[in-house]
Amino acid sequence: MPLNQHYHQRLLGFAEWLQAMNYAQVNQAASLRHTQEFLVWLQENNLTQLSQVDSQTVRQFFRYCAQRPNKTRGGSLSLNTLRKYRNALVQLSRYLRDTGQGSLEVSFPFRGYRSKPERLILSKAQVQRLYDAADQVEDPGVLGHQLLALRDRAILSLCYGCGLRRNEALQLHINDVLLERGLLHVRAGKNYTERYVPMASGVVHDLQQYLQLSRPRLLRHQSHHGLLLGWQRGKPLCAVSAGRRLHHWCQVARLPPMGLHALRHSIATHLFESGMKLEHIARFLGHRSLEATQIYTHIQPNISDEEKSL
Repeated sequence: MPLNQHYHQRLLGFAEWLQAMNYAQVNQAASLRHTQEFLVWLQENNLTQLSQVDSQTVRQFFRYCAQRPNKTRGGSLSLNTLRKYRNALVQLSRYLRDTGQGSLEVSFPFRGYRSKPERLILSKAQVQRLYDAADQVEDPGVLGHQLLALRDRAILSLCYGCGLRRNEALQLHINDVLLERGLLHVRAGKNYTERYVPMASGVVHDLQQYLQLSRPRLLRHQSHHGLLLGWQRGKPLCAVSAGRRLHHWCQVARLPPMGLHALRHSIATHLFESGMKLEHIARFLGHRSLEATQIYTHIQPNISDEEKSL
């Protein structure tokens, strides 16, 4: 069923908002797909305006999703799929609220819903083990340095040393690295924002080594300004490849699996423990409000028994 004009315009606006908010492409596609199904379901139930939707309507939609068959493999929808539907509607509600078009009530936990797992916060010693693991990678080298090891240290320095989100790091251009000023220009930040992030001397050194010794070789005669490059074709590094690299470092360092965002959580916690003011940490991370930063006031690093005894 085609969407009416009201829903069609909201879906287009939602798509633009997701892109501006810098969500990963795969997450954007899933959110739009699930939201479109929600809007079609509303039309089929004679609800032609979002202003007609209340919390009971949203509950009814989730009951419908839980009962309808899976279109690709049979059976019912998995709990993980239902979570994705819920996340899509949460994002839709935020879009509506941010653009002054009301909101949706999606705060209820549906049956089987579990809260998000506890954030993994690394200790400083564990972060150092990740850096050491990146240095142990075997790959073709140049001038005594390993190409991928230099690039991998650059990834760690961006996500830990500068506290960048994964997509912020992957979308950097070489012109965004201001080595002489010790600053990083984050243009593709979340929430429509851009910011300058200070770089510590170690971060400056890692990025300088990568830019001078590794990136020219990884570029493979390509012509673009992407900062982080893959190995085989000289193209910009993608999120999947970056995740695989981190998985490899974790195995070498004997650490639990994690996402790059764990590095951002870790540096924020370490900065708070060092005495940095919360508003400065918020500015460093690119948070719009202190509420998102306050979680780091009560998170403790994941320190092993071995490290506690040191």
